[in-house]
Amino acid sequence: MKYRKKPIVIEAWKFEPGMPPQMVPGWISVGWYAETIDYDGNGIARRGRSIMQIPTLEGAMTAEAGDYIIKGIKGEVYPC
Repeated sequence: MKYRKKPIVIEAWKFEPGMPPQMVPGWISVGWYAETIDYDGNGIARRGRSIMQIPTLEGAMTAEAGDYIIKGIKGEVYPC
């Protein structure tokens, strides 16, 4: 999908965990996929929610389900 961002057109993709791989744009790295790990009171790890850790010039930024991932005009990628 493409969106207009004052006044330039950028690419954006909505992060929805479990989406088929063919629906994920090529500029999204599979290395960004991660998940949070939750621990209950007994120290047992439980699978948490799916997230993305996206490297940016400002450091790693986290995207959660439902967030949009934006590709800027210089190829920079960041969550929105």
